[in-house]
Amino acid sequence: MPFETPKTQYETTVQNQYFCFITGYDENGKPQYEEKVYESDVVTNIKSTKTAPSKEIYASGKMYDQLMKRKNTVIELTALGMPRVVYDKASGDVREGAFSFEPTSPKRVHFAYGFAKELDDGTKAFRWYPDCILGNFDDESKTETADLNEPSATYSITALPYKDSCKTDYYQSDVA
Repeated sequence: MPFETPKTQYETTVQNQYFCFITGYDENGKPQYEEKVYESDVVTNIKSTKTAPSKEIYASGKMYDQLMKRKNTVIELTALGMPRVVYDKASGDVREGAFSFEPTSPKRVHFAYGFAKELDDGTKAFRWYPDCILGNFDDESKTETADLNEPSATYSITALPYKDSCKTDYYQSDVA
């Protein structure tokens, strides 16, 4: 049997992020999106954690199988900030001119979220989560000090399962 040693690609940096808001769902439950996609170039770190509860099945005195069902993915996004129009829309805030109002009973706004990564060979990989909601955000403001501090904010995004999938990856290098 011959061996194959494929070249390993690795990420060198995270690049831009993308938001596209869902306007509704068709009769098959497929999300329908706005035409406008918001792009932002302020990402410093993205971490995703898959939630998959499992249950071990025992038979004949031993573990026979393990059942798992993927529930969702929690994305922890660290960025210099989030464009105000995107944050207001994703969090369900109501925008009126220069004012942004946080309703006492905000509606859950669904959106697609994605980002690009540059790989070591110069190509890009794109990750897309088709149905997401914004988690809680703790707002903190600080005074400027003599130390140079890099501005950052951390946001939590929950990617919901859609058609037995939570995400889609596209690798530019795999296109012939």
